[in-house]
Amino acid sequence: MHARQQIRDAVVTALTGNVGVGVSVIGSRTWILQTDELPLVGVYTASEASTVEDELAAMGAPTLARTLELVCEVAVIGVDGEASANQLDDISELIEDEMAGNRNIVGVVDILPVSNEVEQLQEGDRIISRGLITFDCLYRTAVGASGVIV
Repeated sequence: MHARQQIRDAVVTALTGNVGVGVSVIGSRTWILQTDELPLVGVYTASEASTVEDELAAMGAPTLARTLELVCEVAVIGVDGEASANQLDDISELIEDEMAGNRNIVGVVDILPVSNEVEQLQEGDRIISRGLITFDCLYRTAVGASGVIV
């Protein structure tokens, strides 16, 4: 299993049951917004960059330093825009607090918050508040062993 999937699965596990009562957490790159399933947190990886660490190559163990962009997409629904936005903020706070410096999520992976985007959409008489919380996950793998975090 690639390290990206290991990290995503570990984050889903860490957030499940820790981001509010009745909030579902799923690990998926894409999901269809079904209002009867809200509130919902979708966890997915957006992009990844890596560089070879040459200084370790002389010791026979070249590694790749990787930066993985991980997104926690939060969606809530309500009839009042302010209440919906407040619920979104409450869930976002729980996510950020759970992720902040939590090396227990995936061992040697550093997880750092980098951005937070919020929008509100009108659907009939209801308001959907949606937030994208983006984290950089910093980790290393051996060259040729993308499923082994070192």
